[in-house]
Amino acid sequence: MLNLRNAITLPLAILSFFFNLFQTSCKFVVDVLREFQDQKAEALSLKHKMDHEVKTYKEWLELAHRLDELKGIDIWKKVNESDKYDYMGTEDRMFKLKELMISKDLHGMEWSLRTQLHRNICGISNPVLYKNCSVGTKELIENYIDQVCEMLDYIKDAPTNDAQELIDKFYFFRDTSHSFGRTALLLSGGASLGMYHFGVAKALFEENLLPKIISGSSAGAIVASYLCMHSDDEMPHCFNPSRFNLDMFGGGCGVSQQFRHSAIRKILRFMRSGVLMDISKLQQCLRDNIGDVTFEEAYKKSGRILNITISSNQKFSMGPSLLNYLTSPHVLVWSAAAASCCVPGVYKPVSLMAKDRRGHIINYHASGVQFSDGSIYADLPVERLSELFNVNNLIVSQVNPYVIPFLNANNIDTEEKGTVFGKIKHFLFQESKHRLLQMFEYNLVPKRLKFLERLLTQTYTGGITILPADFEVKNYTRLLTNPTIPEIQNCLEQGARRTFVRMSIIKNRCRIEMQLQDCLSAIKKQMVSDQVFCYKNGVMAAEDVAVESSGDLVRRTNALTSSVSIPSFNILDIYEEE
Repeated sequence: MLNLRNAITLPLAILSFFFNLFQTSCKFVVDVLREFQDQKAEALSLKHKMDHEVKTYKEWLELAHRLDELKGIDIWKKVNESDKYDYMGTEDRMFKLKELMISKDLHGMEWSLRTQLHRNICGISNPVLYKNCSVGTKELIENYIDQVCEMLDYIKDAPTNDAQELIDKFYFFRDTSHSFGRTALLLSGGASLGMYHFGVAKALFEENLLPKIISGSSAGAIVASYLCMHSDDEMPHCFNPSRFNLDMFGGGCGVSQQFRHSAIRKILRFMRSGVLMDISKLQQCLRDNIGDVTFEEAYKKSGRILNITISSNQKFSMGPSLLNYLTSPHVLVWSAAAASCCVPGVYKPVSLMAKDRRGHIINYHASGVQFSDGSIYADLPVERLSELFNVNNLIVSQVNPYVIPFLNANNIDTEEKGTVFGKIKHFLFQESKHRLLQMFEYNLVPKRLKFLERLLTQTYTGGITILPADFEVKNYTRLLTNPTIPEIQNCLEQGARRTFVRMSIIKNRCRIEMQLQDCLSAIKKQMVSDQVFCYKNGVMAAEDVAVESSGDLVRRTNALTSSVSIPSFNILDIYEEE
């Protein structure tokens, strides 16, 4: 009887064990799936808030860190290995820099930084390294940039024994800064979509990342002009929509403008004069917002270098011109911005206005020379900016209505084309472009359509490209209408949010450049304080200058040995406040 009971109990026990095991396993799987679903739902909620609700970068950053944590990206950041950059070379550089800092080898530090410092060393600026993260990138890259900035600070603060050492330090920072290059913000054309540029600029300014060099074409020229008219102290007020004169297209603002400024009126004007809009309305709007200020005056006031592209109507012109305080110091900014907005068929070409030596407003060129839209021929004047200001890092805000349909925000800065559909779309676009260019090459297209060749061949993206505006029907239906204050506020918020996404790569690409500029400014101030002067053919300290009875300055016999150095062409006067 006992054996029979054991024979029944043992299988039941085994069966019960496996049943409990199965039940526990199912519960575990359900819990895991539920947690996965909860995390997925939380991630979607965070992403929605980041894309549509947050107002400040601080709010966005908190959500971004949580999103990376949910995705497990934090683990990826801690692992140095990746085929997207030379992690071994970066590790080696880090080790050598730390050794130099420990040994306090000042000469070795300067030698290392002067010979091997550039923005994309070992591929650390590869956009793919920032694609999967909401914020930040590999910790090794962040630590390397921190180490370089710490070393630059150490060199700046190192004591100097005499004027020669101070001037050598000035040359080090000046030449290293020139070698590293400069950053520019490029604002594309885009009619009323240009208001999104304000959001991009606002986000950069609040994080102290707004470049000193700003270029604009067409609508971008209006925004760039407004930004470069104000000092840093005044800049926060620039992003208040109520401060703008919004009557750019005539007819006022608000709901009733569609009746006052009807499509019939535009059609009648087009039939009468060949253009849809009255340029005088735009000129008055720009003059009200900017004032009668020249490029040179704007630069002296704000310290920012304003650049505006325009195109001449002369047959043998050299192509699009880039106006700034170097090429056209006396041109009035509002007239240049208006000229850059003169899209053929929308506005008639206009003349540039300038100030003469007595402050009178005059025509800048001879009678008959007029200018039109710069966006058609040079939406992003990359080459000219590089020539004039040593620009090699571009932050592009792209809102051109005929460009954004062909750009993918997820892969815009990388060589990847995304999905199969994306690859097919890219292939068809490139093939169509190639065939059209062949037609232009063999003169199979009417001459009046020649401008289309320029549209197809120019560059519309940069190292960092931001797409603040969406490809939506409502954006296209209001291209030539005055924006309302709520619409501008929406542009500010959405433009800022789109910039938050790119903030990590912008910071990492600009931090060393900004540190170099800060160190250079500090050395300049020290030179002024110590009365150490820099001359074209050498250096001279204040104590080496004597005054003869005639009042003429002479060099004393015990003066410092000349230290000849060719100055960087883009460096301003060493005593100028930055």
